[in-house]
Amino acid sequence: MLLEVENISKKYENALTPAVSGISFTLDEGQWLGLIGESGCGKSTLLRILAALEEPDTGLIRLNGKKVLSPAWKLIAGHSDIKLVHQDYQLMPRHTVWENIAYSLRAYKPEYQRKRVGELIERCKLDNLSDKLPAQLSGGQQQRVALARSLAEIPMVLLLDEPFSNLDYTHKNAVRQQIVEMIRENGTTVIWVTHDTAEALAFPDTLALMRDGQWLQTGTPQTLYHQPNSEYAANFWGNANIVAADALAQIWPQFSIFQQKTGNVCLRFEHLELQPNPTANTAQARLLQTRFLGHYYEIDLLLGENLRLTAKANTLPNNHLLYATFHPDTLIWL
Repeated sequence: MLLEVENISKKYENALTPAVSGISFTLDEGQWLGLIGESGCGKSTLLRILAALEEPDTGLIRLNGKKVLSPAWKLIAGHSDIKLVHQDYQLMPRHTVWENIAYSLRAYKPEYQRKRVGELIERCKLDNLSDKLPAQLSGGQQQRVALARSLAEIPMVLLLDEPFSNLDYTHKNAVRQQIVEMIRENGTTVIWVTHDTAEALAFPDTLALMRDGQWLQTGTPQTLYHQPNSEYAANFWGNANIVAADALAQIWPQFSIFQQKTGNVCLRFEHLELQPNPTANTAQARLLQTRFLGHYYEIDLLLGENLRLTAKANTLPNNHLLYATFHPDTLIWL
């Protein structure tokens, strides 16, 4: 086990609730953990504690079986094998892009420095910027420099705090893919904080949903999306119709599942199927509103007198009167 975290807690002075409360987990070499949650839920505080930059109230961190000393026990906070890419970049303002990236390689031979920095500049799309100072760069460019610098000397554990949040759309996908490939090639263990739900579902091996300093649910991205353990967890990813099962039973009384279970359910937008004509197990639905979202449409519907549901469709319906259905196995019972 590469990284062991036991019962980490942190409460700031005058705060009503802990920023982090009783967090424990383990990670193997090369494993990726994603942390996602609302702003202020404790994600960044947890990263700073893991990076040995902030003192926890309780808990223990081990790396390769050795205790990671907290700032109270070190003259200079931090750990040489754990690197944190900050949201605010923390670049050296009087040094060029090249010098910022090369700084952690100063103990290596010049030939290796040139090769490694050149590779990072190319893969992070920083060509033609190597002689620029941080003040001459956009926020997205500075973020790419910070990422390149963190990868210059390959760490055991890489902590990424919203690493792609300031990248413009033109560069985001390409740079993100290059960075992900590079980290995977190195076999680095990663803890990745993000607000981007698509990012959180796409890249980590394990995902933790945080709320009020605690882990509300952990598992694979597929588990968190398809098997949320609460209404909050189901709603977090969007694409969720949260309704009472009784309301669906009134529209689809033929589904026997509603005689067996009661409570609230989540019906994902993509699981509500629309058809132009009635068939078995369909219910009449009136189109209320549509939203074009690039590669699909979101379609708001009214079924019966007051049941409102949203569906996804690849094409825009031709009629305002549609027929909707779903497979009972796709319901998530909350």
